[in-house]
Amino acid sequence: MTRASRAPLERVRGPVLALLPLAALGAAWLALSVGSSGARFGDSLAILWANLHGVARGSELERSILLDIRLPRVILALVTGMSLATAGATFQAVFRNPLADPFLLGVAGGGALGAAVARGLALDFRIFGVGPPQALGFAGALVTIFLVYRLARVGGRLPTQTLLLAGVIVSFFLSAVIMLFITLYPDRYVEGVMFWMMGSLTALNVSREVLLVVSVYALGLCAALFVFARRMNLLLLGEEAARHLGVDVARTKRALFVLASVVTGLVVSVSGVIGFVGLIVPHLGRMALGADHRFLLPASALLGGIFLLFADTIARTAFLPLEIPVGVVTAMAGAPFFIYLLRSGRREVGIE
Repeated sequence: MTRASRAPLERVRGPVLALLPLAALGAAWLALSVGSSGARFGDSLAILWANLHGVARGSELERSILLDIRLPRVILALVTGMSLATAGATFQAVFRNPLADPFLLGVAGGGALGAAVARGLALDFRIFGVGPPQALGFAGALVTIFLVYRLARVGGRLPTQTLLLAGVIVSFFLSAVIMLFITLYPDRYVEGVMFWMMGSLTALNVSREVLLVVSVYALGLCAALFVFARRMNLLLLGEEAARHLGVDVARTKRALFVLASVVTGLVVSVSGVIGFVGLIVPHLGRMALGADHRFLLPASALLGGIFLLFADTIARTAFLPLEIPVGVVTAMAGAPFFIYLLRSGRREVGIE
């Protein structure tokens, strides 16, 4: 019997999934209410609700903080956390490896290089409201996806080990190029690019237009990944067994690789490289609900949004008036979690 079959909440997965959206709303309310200034905890929801209905409630300062600063940040945290956690669960199924995460195949490096080029050349343009760092960051991620895919493809197939090796090699190469830029032109790159590579939900000053575009496409891609839940379950049995059970393994792996990589590149282009979300959240989901991806994927998405909301709230309030990169908080939470897993001798549920 696997650990997945003994997950403590497996028998009540439906009610748990129904409660997770409420937990996400509670985390969002907390994030809206906590800060160095603005509405108190009990006032934020009333001010937000009134202003969404065209009623000017609260002072001008409170409305500006809630609606122009904190609300877009809360939405970005939710979308980014949901996307990274869903992509992480997908990659772990494809590779049948609990250590797989959304940045394993070099997407983060491609996005970082694109953003570095935009900042280094001081480019100034707008495409549908999207500025140079976001546009070139997403373009760099897409080029990386294509490059890794072409390197890993062997005779029309996409072997898992070859894909993993190609991703690691490309990732190291891109990291070296970024470090070269930073070394040669420190004044131009260090502050912006390094802060971006540690993850931040405000460093790029994301506009509402960009936030809307990213949110719609990222959530749409996550929904597309949910369609593959049954096939992910079969992939965990091994490629040969999945093939005998009617899964077109090669086509499924290609689709999962492209969808998960694109959604990762999309959120990386606006939030930077926020590590550990796509690594630890799927683990928590499996430990609680089991390895069935029909439940694991939506649970991971919601838990990812909740986790990143709490991490970002800590990042912007723990050392006021300073703000630390949210990636620092997620790493400090993720590392002890994996140390606990190693020391307790627990195996990852549902993945050999």
